Amino acid sequence: MVMKKVISTVVIGSPRVRPVWPRRRRDPFVFRKSLPREQSQDLEMESTAKLYGVVGEFNSPDTLLHAARQVRAAGYTMTDAFSPIPVPDLTEALGITKSRLAILVLIGGAIGAAVGLGLQYWASAIHYPHIGSGRPFFSWPSFIPITFKCTVLFAAIAAVLG
Repeated sequence: MVMKKVISTVVIGSPRVRPVWPRRRRDPFVFRKSLPREQSQDLEMESTAKLYGVVGEFNSPDTLLHAARQVRAAGYTMTDAFSPIPVPDLTEALGITKSRLAILVLIGGAIGAAVGLGLQYWASAIHYPHIGSGRPFFSWPSFIPITFKCTVLFAAIAAVLG
């Protein structure tokens, strides 16, 4: 497979990047085209707007990884990289750690399923046992929709609070 061009970016600081400056002070979301490196070194900001980041474009995954490691070694912690193809070891090069949110959502969903099923069992088999249509007191197929809804509810609450 021949890879023609990989357009990848590392946001915030690498030695081989082109700065992007705001055009006008009152319109900070309109950007000029970035200049070649030789011209951008002599460029001064035209406005008093703060520089929030630097964007770099790399032609291969190896140069992207090298730049990401240099950015991390320079002390920048709020970095991100984007690539149209998976680049192995990019998350480690940027110092991105695995989030604990997934396990919190799983635990919240399991607690929600237990609470939903337990509440229905308590209501239909312990508190008010009623024989309806010849079904047993604990008729689990009829408990599935409420159990699913409680699972989703508790997982969503865990995601928001986690």
